[in-house]
Amino acid sequence: MAPSDQNKPDEHPNQPGKNKWRHLRVRHFALVPALLLSAVFFFLTWRTISGVDSYSLPMSLTVSDRLNIVGFDVNTSALTFGRMGRGASSQRSIIITNAESRGREVWLSAEGPLAPWVSLSRNHFILQGNAQEEISATLYVPTDALPSNYSGKVNVLFKKI
Repeated sequence: MAPSDQNKPDEHPNQPGKNKWRHLRVRHFALVPALLLSAVFFFLTWRTISGVDSYSLPMSLTVSDRLNIVGFDVNTSALTFGRMGRGASSQRSIIITNAESRGREVWLSAEGPLAPWVSLSRNHFILQGNAQEEISATLYVPTDALPSNYSGKVNVLFKKI
């Protein structure tokens, strides 16, 4: 057998060139975890690098056929308006606190099915360092609202200044 006809020691005799692509597959599989780790790192550090923090405060309401229903809830982690009749209104407070020494620019916005029914007393302001601000969220139930459970959220965005 001529030396040029012999298989290389790395190659399988029935599949010449098989191991030639093996190193590319190994590099490809090593690259995927590296890219995933980079994406996770970027996502986790983006808020710190950009100086922007965001939070969502859930909102909920049950609209009832009965008009004399009054909502009552002392939940501090969500804006729960309880059970209300059509045409009713209710108000909840949101306390925004800046525990840092630097001021922050703050934006608030309502989102979801309840958003058109919610009015915020302020939606953009500067919050000085080590200060807090009370924001009123007033919900007006339309007189033509269907009895059902409704939800939404208030988004709060903080930007370092």
